[in-house]
Parts: sequence; C-alpha cells; structure tokens
Amino acid sequence: MWNELDGGRLKEIGKNEYFRRRSLAFQKIRPHDQLDRKCRGKAREWLGDAYPAEIKGSDGKAIDRIGRGKSCYLKVGAFTFEAVKYTLLDHRSRVTTEPEKHGHSHISDVSFEVGVPDGQTIRFSLELNTLIGVRGSGKSSILEAIRYAFDIPFGERTLDRDYKSRLFRWLFFRLR
Repeated sequence: MWNELDGGRLKEIGKNEYFRRRSLAFQKIRPHDQLDRKCRGKAREWLGDAYPAEIKGSDGKAIDRIGRGKSCYLKVGAFTFEAVKYTLLDHRSRVTTEPEKHGHSHISDVSFEVGVPDGQTIRFSLELNTLIGVRGSGKSSILEAIRYAFDIPFGERTLDRDYKSRLFRWLFFRLR
C-alpha cells in the first residue's frame, strides 16, 4: 500500500468510512523513510484520525522463535476475535508496547472448592468488575465469600449482619 499510493490518495482513503471500519491495525510500518518508501510519520499525517493501531506480529519459523523481538500488548476482556477487534478499534487506550503497571493490590481470581459454586473460578479485571444476574443468582454471596476470606467485619447494622450471615451459610452449607 505504501509503495503504490501517494499522500493525496491515502488522505482520500482515510476519509472512506469502509476503510475506517475495516482497517484495524498496521504491522511493520517503517518508523523513518528508507529507500524512498513512505514512513509512519507521513502515513499518520495523511490518514489523520483514521490511522489505525500499530501492532507487532510474531513470525517465528519454529516454536521457540515465537514471541521474540518487540512486544505489543492488547487490553482485552475476553479471548475472542470480537474482543480483539474492539481493542484495535479503541487502540489509543487499549494497545501499547509496555504492559500497564498498577500500584494497587487487587484480586485476580477467586476459586471455589466447596459449596454451591464448587469448581467455579471467577476472574477479575484490574479496573472494573460487575456481577450481573437475576435476583437470587449469587452475586452478593460471592462478595460475602470474599469478605469472609479477608476477614472483613460485617457492617454495623444488625439487618445487614443477619442477611450477610445467611448468604454465606447458603453459599457453603446448603444441602444438595
């Protein structure tokens, strides 16, 4: 594409809605002019806000060669094509060459080995987590199990304490 099209044509393509929706990322774009070829700076100028994400690919010829070289990190919510596509469309906040560092502690996952959720693992994000379900599906029970594991005391209100205690007993001691 860089060798065949000039700046005027690339500016025109950058305005095309189909190009903007379908061009998710560029790979191996040169950072500087080399041998009379276009470079990253010119492409960004020509395409403007239509310039997509830049990603690094691994083209290992053997299994032990995969992943060598510069890294590219994607912040995804699931390991699906749709999640990767969404990440590339929002590349300014979800694609980076350095992993995001968090200065706070966090729970990465919770695994249950007994009770109603036996064998279940819930994975958490570093930023925002939501528990969604119908009434009685166990959202509060999961939070109470985490509270219990960290020995966080019940609230001061008697009504809350009774409710939370019943939730915990239901979660772990219910007869099947």
